[in-house]
Amino acid sequence: MSQLPRKNPLTLSQRRCAEILATNDIHKMTIAQIASEIGVDPRTIYRWKKDPEFIAYQNSIAEQAMEDFLSEAYNMLKQLLREGRSEKTKLEAIKLVLQNRGKLTEKQEHVHEIKQQQTLEDLEREVIDMENELLED
Repeated sequence: MSQLPRKNPLTLSQRRCAEILATNDIHKMTIAQIASEIGVDPRTIYRWKKDPEFIAYQNSIAEQAMEDFLSEAYNMLKQLLREGRSEKTKLEAIKLVLQNRGKLTEKQEHVHEIKQQQTLEDLEREVIDMENELLED
């Protein structure tokens, strides 16, 4: 009987640690506190933090947390739009929503000056005129 590959090669403790680290803005725990919480030595966590699979899992949890935060940010923007006390606040909220949805982009105007190109005949005429001016003096 063949053994099925594990979906996540990390242990339960490693996954819990990565989850806490990825959302530590909420937990505000030190490495020592996290180690105590999951039952490992703090040095173990420092070792895990160098493991590519641990890092990838922690990053995926952080991305998921940001997706959840994005929903919260959208809700706040909608609330500002509906209940903002100043027109400036409402306009900024509208601008952010439209920019995020790709409906509003910053436009910059570029002005280019095209210099007139002189033909060889024009240059020859100019040289002749200059020579004539010198001869007149």
